[in-house]
Amino acid sequence: MALAADPTVTLSPASSTVYQGQTFTVNVELAADSNNHSETTFTVAFDKAVLRLDSISQGSLYFNQVANTIDNVTTGTGTATYNFFGGSQSTSGTVATLQFTALATGTGSLTFTGTNQVLNSGSTAFASSVFTGSAFTVNAPLSASVLTLSSSYADWSQGDSQTVTIALDTQGNQVAGVDIDLTFNPAVLQITNTNWAGLFPNQQGLTFNNSTRTLSVSGVVNEGSPYNGQGTVLTITFQALAIGSTNIDFAWTSGLTTDTNIVDYNNANIDMLSSDPAALVITVSSGGTLDFTFGLLDFLGDLTTKTGTLKVSGPNVTTNWSSPAQSGTIPNLLGTITSHALGTFTYGVAYDVIIAVPGYLKTKQNDTITSGSNPVSGTMDFGDLTPGDSNGDGVNNSFDLSSVFGQWDSSFSTNADFNGDGTVNTFDVAILYQYFNLVDTI
Repeated sequence: MALAADPTVTLSPASSTVYQGQTFTVNVELAADSNNHSETTFTVAFDKAVLRLDSISQGSLYFNQVANTIDNVTTGTGTATYNFFGGSQSTSGTVATLQFTALATGTGSLTFTGTNQVLNSGSTAFASSVFTGSAFTVNAPLSASVLTLSSSYADWSQGDSQTVTIALDTQGNQVAGVDIDLTFNPAVLQITNTNWAGLFPNQQGLTFNNSTRTLSVSGVVNEGSPYNGQGTVLTITFQALAIGSTNIDFAWTSGLTTDTNIVDYNNANIDMLSSDPAALVITVSSGGTLDFTFGLLDFLGDLTTKTGTLKVSGPNVTTNWSSPAQSGTIPNLLGTITSHALGTFTYGVAYDVIIAVPGYLKTKQNDTITSGSNPVSGTMDFGDLTPGDSNGDGVNNSFDLSSVFGQWDSSFSTNADFNGDGTVNTFDVAILYQYFNLVDTI
């Protein structure tokens, strides 16, 4: 039968890498090897220029703390004694936990020094107890990782559905995952959809509640694979319900683990966020209207009606659309179709407005709504539209001439009857030749 070895005492972890300003813990662990023991005394020495010992707390092994002293000024040591109130046991476990703060960069050792002993059941020290220290490295402070909220537009129109993006920049750090706690004003905005962007393959949870104005997210990388880089965590679709202003904001409190956090991959106790991320301010308004005029060249002076289509495109218009169809009477020579309110748009955003009238080259204007009622220059004026584009391909050429001849003497064509006299004939050919080889302005 093998004899039991004397107890051993070690510092755990045996080695560690921490960062300047970080608080970390080291445990004093006793392995009894079936020996009955009654008390343990230890003194741990450290480099007081690099580390500060903040506390020594009792572990789970012993019942009683006999002594506990810390010297960060002269010796750079921490000393403690723990026992079983006069009894003995053969259990193993944590004698104490040492909490340090890393003051400066450097490398070194935590060593047992002075009186270090384990007493047996007869209160006599084991002769061959082994005490083993640990090594540490303090690196330069970590750069704080960053979470940001963004939207293409800060000014929304009532009824708009817009996307807000949550992005992560780890700033070179290895990140295990993020937790997000988001707030907003439910009277102004509501969430209608969310979409994981694929940055974190394992999503542990995503919930939102418009009534309580909250969104909560948990996302972690694959086990064993930290993330280091920049990317989109989540996109959120909001609908603007009412006119007003609201912050979309991260809930964050320093040291709190139940709100917004960026978790360090190397130490789950470290939040890589060092300050409250900036809120996204959204202003919802009633929007504005675009007014416009345009003219049609008429060579005969006949009063005729043509129907044109207005198409609006811009960063705040999800798809091009045509509404309403515009009809007007062509007066003698130079005429205009009166201005018309065309939908609702967002302040401060530039829009392209395209006018397309059958038989005419399309033309485009771009302007920005600033007042909520009209473009900067007032009514958007497109001037006179250029005739000759019978097939609508954006250029006056031989294809249009073929189209005119193909509809010769027709009284039903609107696209080859350039002068609007009700018949496709020589006058329309003459108009086409006058504007031959001209192209769209879009």
